Amino acid sequence: TNLPFNQYTTSLVDFDWNIKDQMVYFKSDTASVGVFASKVANQDSLRFNGKNARYNLKDFSLEIGGVDFIHAADAKIFPDKGMVTIRSNGLIDSFANAIIICDTINQNHKIIKANVKVKGRKDYVASGFYEYNLPGKNQEIAFSSIIGQRVGKGLMSQKATATRAKGEIDALDDFRIDTKTSFYGEIGLSSEDINLSFDGYARLESSAIEENSWFRLNTRADKKNLVIE
Repeated sequence: TNLPFNQYTTSLVDFDWNIKDQMVYFKSDTASVGVFASKVANQDSLRFNGKNARYNLKDFSLEIGGVDFIHAADAKIFPDKGMVTIRSNGLIDSFANAIIICDTINQNHKIIKANVKVKGRKDYVASGFYEYNLPGKNQEIAFSSIIGQRVGKGLMSQKATATRAKGEIDALDDFRIDTKTSFYGEIGLSSEDINLSFDGYARLESSAIEENSWFRLNTRADKKNLVIE
């Protein structure tokens, strides 16, 4: 089924048309879901599954329900309540309160309460929160910049994709890399690496040190086995 205004197609072919309300309801049986595929060139053949949909003939918006996730760049993006809205020319409404898992193979990182804009199969931008919990201390890192995009050298169509994220921790936030190491500065995420990067200042919280001064730090760190070069 073609939706030329939205530049999308769907495998669903069974409909109810409510003429009075100017709504078309797409139906799928319980054994299968519908495939929704973009025909917009710069969305790189973006496609995802949905269990149902409704097409508003007043503004030609396509609301799709039962969407488990959308695969964009190297991430799985889980929209809140499984709802996705497509506007004209394939424009996808931003998601609020979404979950991002990256990368899709190793699932190294999980970002929650995310605001996400999916631009295509290899491109998305977002902001969200990363849980960095320690024994007896729950913490969240606010990543203000999350970008899923093509990386590396070579032809654009052949490049791999990766997710990069950055956030800033203030000295007053009482943030710790591990239970006895405080930190403030910039925290970075690369989806290929299970460890985060820390570029800023750290302090060892120990009664054995008379002057617990801040020292410069630029390293990747494992909170379960912190090693500082």
